[in-house]
Amino acid sequence: MKPVSKFTLKAAGAIALASLSLTASVGAWAAEDKAKPEKPKKEKKAKKAAAAAPLKLSLSKEFSAVYDPIVKTYSSSTKPINPKLDPVKNAAAYKQAKAEYDASAVVAATAAAPSWGAIKAAIKNDDDKYQAGIFGSQIGREAKANAISTDAIELILGSATTPADQRLIYTFQKAATAYDAKDWANAEIWLIKSYEGGYKSNSIAGGVEMLIADSFNMQKKYPESLDWMQKSLDASKVPGTLALPDSFFARAANVALKSGNTGLISKWMRELVSSKPTADYWHDALMQTYKYAELDSQEVLDLMRLLRTVGGMKYEQNYSAYATDALIAFFPSEMKLVLEEGFAKGTISKSNSTFGGRYSDVVEKLKIDAFSIKVLDQDIAAAKTGAASAFAGDIALSVGEYARAKGAYEAALAKGAIVDKEGKDLSDRTLMRLGIAKLKLGDLVGAKADFAKITVPGRKAVADYWSLYAEQMEKGIAPTAG
Repeated sequence: MKPVSKFTLKAAGAIALASLSLTASVGAWAAEDKAKPEKPKKEKKAKKAAAAAPLKLSLSKEFSAVYDPIVKTYSSSTKPINPKLDPVKNAAAYKQAKAEYDASAVVAATAAAPSWGAIKAAIKNDDDKYQAGIFGSQIGREAKANAISTDAIELILGSATTPADQRLIYTFQKAATAYDAKDWANAEIWLIKSYEGGYKSNSIAGGVEMLIADSFNMQKKYPESLDWMQKSLDASKVPGTLALPDSFFARAANVALKSGNTGLISKWMRELVSSKPTADYWHDALMQTYKYAELDSQEVLDLMRLLRTVGGMKYEQNYSAYATDALIAFFPSEMKLVLEEGFAKGTISKSNSTFGGRYSDVVEKLKIDAFSIKVLDQDIAAAKTGAASAFAGDIALSVGEYARAKGAYEAALAKGAIVDKEGKDLSDRTLMRLGIAKLKLGDLVGAKADFAKITVPGRKAVADYWSLYAEQMEKGIAPTAG
């Protein structure tokens, strides 16, 4: 067995991992995001493990004759760091020495790079191949010679000498090279191989799973991307794992929107609101439900009621939708209150013919047919059918008489079938609004129980968000403004 050079004995383990810097981040999630990629820190623990057990290699005479002089020149051209210099006690001096070493290594690697072809041509066996790959990885990284780095990794992975742990590291490095080159198809393949081999990163927020999701996303394979985002989310819950980036749920929601899949949009929008219940995110989530859930006017009204409850009424379109559906439902008092709120905030204006005209109309209507608690109580008491009781409950809910609404809805459900004049079953709508009344009265457990009973798809999509809001109220989480 012929020992490797002095340089290699000291540095082979470190070189084996030195090329692991990766321009990998959640920043590449979508080209339109234009986010700057992050650069994870080097895998220090892995470096120490690899450096602890340098290999004994038997290099061919032909290879050594070419390789040894090049390595000797490289080594003599670098400015080593004094091993007695403590990086903690002498931080400033160590930092300076490290900078000098790094600068000299770049110069040495740049000088050695033209010899790479000769080194490859001299390879005779697997040990030669491994050793050439280790050195090539080093000079390729330091000289920023990507072609050399790529060649070197191929040599390492192609050598039977390469230990299993280093093979896994360089499998990841091959994936990293493809990722940095935006070769998403190969990045996907090699990242998955790294993942399946058990590769773990100490510096990538979201783990290798995040990078795999990224690679799928950049190929417009959105459902697959979200599958890996779920894996990343699951992995992040393991104790000691690096936390997910703050942008994780917003990015996942963005991918879901690009997928156009209503189920995925609903799932990840809910995750987004759960992770960060701001008024803005509530608005975005509920408006996506408005867009995709095929809601009828009564379902839209209950969605807009939640949007208003969480402080998410931000645009003219929100007030227009709310006012329109309140008008359709014959709730003039609620319509008037909503429009006045929009006027006060400055989001809508009375000078706008649509809003101003509606407001004038509803004011006139209320002059003719003013709301009366006494009349409401009489209607609740006189209701003979489930539908009549439910409608009385609707009137009470629309004016904020939540206790009266609760009583009317409970009476409606107790009377059996709740069917309107057209034969439409109103049971789910009644349950929904009973839950809203209970929530407004502070009965969060009862509200969630009612929301959970709803089965009609469109209304269930809205009820699920009301239930999420109830869960956040139980935890004392209030929607924030931003």
